[in-house]
Amino acid sequence: MSAGTGVFHSEKNDGEEILRLLQIWILPDRSGYTPQYGEARIPWEARENRLLHIVSGHKNTAYVQIHQDMDIYVSALSSRKELDIPVEPSRQVYLIVIEGEVECNDICLQQRDAVEIDESFCIKTLQGAHVILFDMAREVYFQE
Repeated sequence: MSAGTGVFHSEKNDGEEILRLLQIWILPDRSGYTPQYGEARIPWEARENRLLHIVSGHKNTAYVQIHQDMDIYVSALSSRKELDIPVEPSRQVYLIVIEGEVECNDICLQQRDAVEIDESFCIKTLQGAHVILFDMAREVYFQE
């Protein structure tokens, strides 16, 4: 959903199973866009042991396009897998562990943990894990 100039909406789980979701708000690069709504059904297998590009602010093949200099990826990693993540010098990555446990540059992250990373890194799993990565421009907030 893109709120644009404003939307009304509600959220409800009509199913019998427990619903877990991430609600992520990303500010657009400017105001005044037309509100939009869409959905994508992404097969689980598409994210197994690899990064799946699901959201992008750049014209490409990501499932969802946004108005921001950002890319979002997901991965469902099996036990004892490693995934190298390159990070460009002008970029930073925000990693959230949705399920499972990973090691990221010798830091152990468990379910619902997150970390900001500003250099290339490796995700390692002992058991399976489901992660989401936000790749965005690096901002300098403090100068020494």
